[in-house]
Order: sequence, then C-alpha cells, then structure tokens
Amino acid sequence: MAAEFIVSNFSNDEAECDYFELSIDSGSCKVTVPLYAIDGFKEFGRQLIDFPRHFYDYAVFELGEDKPNDDFYFLLKAFCYNPNGQIVIQVIAKNSGDALTTYHVAFSLLLEAALVNRLGVSLNNWDPTQERRFVWSAAR
Repeated sequence: MAAEFIVSNFSNDEAECDYFELSIDSGSCKVTVPLYAIDGFKEFGRQLIDFPRHFYDYAVFELGEDKPNDDFYFLLKAFCYNPNGQIVIQVIAKNSGDALTTYHVAFSLLLEAALVNRLGVSLNNWDPTQERRFVWSAAR
C-alpha cells in the first residue's frame, strides 16, 4: 500500500471546524491523531508546495512538546533523504493515558519530491467547510 493521509472533519458546527482526525498510513504502520484546529496542518501543506528549496530544508508540523510528562505529542517532519529527490516525512505520535490509551508510534514515509509537492497543493486547496474528508494517496 502507498502512503496515505486522511483528514476527517468531525466538527459539530461546519463553520467552526474545531475537531478533526488525521490518519497517516505507511502501508505497514498507521496512526490516527486528533486535531482541534486545521490551520497549522494546512500551513504544513503550504510549506510542502515548493519543498525542498535546498538539500537542508525541512518542514515541520508539531503539536505539544516531546517531554516525558506531556500527555500528547505529534510531529510531522519532512526533510531530504538523499540528493536524488527523495523526501522523508517522519511521523511521531505519543499519547500518555491509561493502559488502554497509551501509545508511542514512530515511522517514516519515503516519497519523491513531486509527490510531496502534490500533497502540499492538495492540502492547500482543501476546504474543510465544503468537503468533510480529505484523502491523499501516493499511489495516485
């Protein structure tokens, strides 16, 4: 299976857009995390539109802080893997809860730069007030 991003708008009031779930699937690992606003994630998409500008460029979307006592942490970090145009999107998600809700997931997606750019364009063009679900697959 190819890498896939799915964002679902579960907001009660379509105008508010205050609750989303983001699922990222690498084909072998998958994580779903809550998003209580979409602006930061859409900004990450805008960063990907012309990514990378140089080999040491990176784009980041981060929620929470990666500290031992924090309840929730989520990181998407895109960076150049090699000079041939391959990009890695690193995914890290941590949730500290009880025995049933605690998780720590880390995996990476290896993608061509053109696919990452298309992901950025698609996210930038998505209007969650008009379409309650965003689906992007590297296979397209």
